Amino acid sequence: MKYFRIKVDTPFCGTNDEEYIKAEDQAAADEYAEEYCRQWAESYEYLVSGWNNENFEDLTEEQQQDELDNYYADCTGIAEEISYEEYCEETGDYE
Repeated sequence: MKYFRIKVDTPFCGTNDEEYIKAEDQAAADEYAEEYCRQWAESYEYLVSGWNNENFEDLTEEQQQDELDNYYADCTGIAEEISYEEYCEETGDYE
């Protein structure tokens, strides 16, 4: 078993998060990070339209979709391997 820190972020200030997981290998952790990033990004998608949606509503449907596509392209999810000790320290999960 390996231990990972998952970092997710969107292009908006204060919308980052970290999670700690156990996984079989880097590929499994990367897959988890990608899924977590997608879910995290969806939860902040409303920020793309701005306050009161004023400027966003003035855009065509195609322009709105371009804005959303650009938003998702700028969201990141990274899995970095960490030590067992660091995992335990961050999660309190001592096996």
